[in-house]
Parts: sequence; C-alpha cells; structure tokens
Amino acid sequence: MNEDPRSRRVVVISDDSLASRIAELRDSGFGVMQLPPTELARDVAAAWLDQTAEQIAELLRSDYEVMLADGGAWAAELDDALAAVGVAPLPRLAPTLSSLSEPLSSCTEWAPSPRRVRVVFGGETVAESTRMMLLRQHGFLPVYYFPADDVRLELLEPSEHTTYSPYKGTASYWSVRVGDRSAPSTAWSYLDPNTGSPDTRGFYSFDFHSMDAWFEEDEQIFVHARDPFHRVDALRSSRHVRVEIDGTVVADSTRPVLLFETSLVTRYYLPREDVREELFEPSATYTMCPYKGRAGYVSVRIGETLHEDAAWTYPMPLPDVARIENHLCFWNERYSIEVDGARLPTPIARAGVDGGETLEPKRLFFGVPPPASMLGAKPGALQHDFARSNGRAEGPPLQHVDIAVERAGGPPTQ
Repeated sequence: MNEDPRSRRVVVISDDSLASRIAELRDSGFGVMQLPPTELARDVAAAWLDQTAEQIAELLRSDYEVMLADGGAWAAELDDALAAVGVAPLPRLAPTLSSLSEPLSSCTEWAPSPRRVRVVFGGETVAESTRMMLLRQHGFLPVYYFPADDVRLELLEPSEHTTYSPYKGTASYWSVRVGDRSAPSTAWSYLDPNTGSPDTRGFYSFDFHSMDAWFEEDEQIFVHARDPFHRVDALRSSRHVRVEIDGTVVADSTRPVLLFETSLVTRYYLPREDVREELFEPSATYTMCPYKGRAGYVSVRIGETLHEDAAWTYPMPLPDVARIENHLCFWNERYSIEVDGARLPTPIARAGVDGGETLEPKRLFFGVPPPASMLGAKPGALQHDFARSNGRAEGPPLQHVDIAVERAGGPPTQ
C-alpha cells in the first residue's frame, strides 16, 4: 500500500492554539508537535525547545515537511533553538477560516482566503496556492501573499532592492526570471516583520502589474487582489437624474442605474439615449477597476470650453455590474447633478489609490482601522509617509515602473 504523503507533514503549534486546531490538523493528515505552555518556567521551556529543535532537524533529514502553525510566546526562542542545530526558521502554515481566534470581519487585517490564486509570468506559473493570505492594510490596496512552498523559488533571483514600512519593517526583494524575460525586484517577503504587524514570515507577494496575469480560480483578475468585504451593487432605478455642465443640460434620465460601492460615493449611470452625445469628443484616457472592468472616457465641449474626461463608460463591464454596460457616468465632484430635483452635494472625500473609474479615486473612509501599534504616530512616521508614488507600500525600483499605467490600473492592452 502506498504511504499517504500527508503522513509526512508535521506542524509545530503553540500550546495556546493547540486545542482549537488539533482536530482540523489531524483531519488534514498532519502530525502535531506542541510547544511549551506559556506559563512554563523559562529554563524548563528552553530544554523543551532544544529537544523540539533536534526532533525537527531529524524529521527534515528524513524528508518530512515541517511547518509552523503558531509560535505563540516562544516563536523567537524556537528560531534560536533551530539555528543552534543548523535549521532555518520554519515556513508558516497558512491559517484557515476555522482557525481564527476571532471571526473574520471587515476589520481583519491578515485574512486567509479560500480562493485558488495563480500568478503567471513568461508563460510559466510562478506561484499557485489554495492557502492564500490577504493583507488588508489600513490605507493601502489589498495584497495577496503565497506560502513559500507554493512559490517556484527556482524562478526567483535575490535583489539588493528593499523597501521600508514603519509598521511592517523592511521587505527583501527578488527578481522573477523565466527564460530571457526578467521582472526586476518584483517579488518580496518580510523576513523579520516588526512586532505588532502581521506575521508574514514564510510568505511571498508579487508586484501586480509586473506579472503577466493573475487568476482567482480560472477567472483573470485585474488591478489588485479583490477584497471580500468590498461590495459593488448596480441597481436599476426610476429616480430623475439631471446633469448640467456650465449651465447646459447634458443628460436627463428617469431610468438610471445606481452604483453603490463600499466606501465610495454613489455613482449615477445613464443610458446613452438620455445623454447628449453630440457634445462628446473622444478621449484616450482609460482606467481599470478590479470590480467593474475597463472604463473608457469622453470629453464634453460646451461652447469654446472642453471639459476633459467629463464622463466614463464600461463597454464590457464585469458580470457583477453588467447593468452599467454602455451607460455614461458624470463626475459628482465636478458638475451639477440633480436627483429628484435636489442637487447632490459635492463629495467630501480623501484621495485614494490607483484603480477604479477615477484617476484619483475618492474614498469616504478606509475599510480597515489603523493598527494598534501605529496609533499616535506623528506625520513623518505614518505608513503612508513611506508609500511609493503610486500609493502602494511595496514594489520594484521606480525606474522599472510606469506610474501612468499604475495609476490607470493596468496597461492599455488589457
């Protein structure tokens, strides 16, 4: 009888987490090694950890796969004990929804994802995993992280490039090389993340736009990882919507589609038949949105004045918002829009980051609160003070980045 390969997989776990995860781990075929209880005397715990490290070294020599589920209070001491026997820090076992100490919510920052995610470069799958983690960092776009053993590390070449975050620490980088193609400094990992930030050790991420394609299951995704707590609803309505630019009515409709998107202002999409298209002039501007698709823009001429990129449309929207297909939407921020006779107030919103149907998307609030370890930080020490010019926290050196493409959400050929 062939041996079940799962029987050669061992998980090291803290005493605090053992009770809540033991059944799940054993059902998945893992052997379990327990770390010392938190209240154990330090000298006794040190002897326990030394013995554990020797056992791990022997398992690795026998071709077992050993991973760390949760180091608890002894995580640093375990790394030291492993180093003493010549073993590198263990790769992390990605949490599952059932293993979370608190229910997954819109405030969860480091969240497991049940989706199979794949990233492709140069015709090769660089990473693929069903054990993904999603970093939903305050003030930044969501980012997928792959467990190290689901990354083709032979395609990564070390880079001298680093980036710094006062919250997460220093990110180390690798270039992705497939044949003659190279994407410089586009993969990163936090080898020693700061205390108080998510424990991302043993996980890798990739610069979204530097890769050729990303997939959730078998569907390609664009711009950035999609947030499970970000919702978009496109609803037909009979509200009376009227748009004026420089005193000229450019649209008047009683059959709009209202688009409600988490943390963004409500948008009013109007059928082309209810818009004065004779005032339009073409525009080369485009933007990409991970939830809606690719938007094209039109400018509006009123007399001698050209209002550039005054409205946008989605010729082929993603299925969840199919109702906005070939409808036009005008800026709430720039023009007079009346709904049922009442003029909409000009949105008061902070600037967001790239993607979405705007060149500078307006977010009413961030979905994830500031982390406790960053509360009280003064200007100059905030996470965003170290953001790159495209608003992201990580990425390759700027000489390898097309900022215009990044702000649009992707290249024009997508």
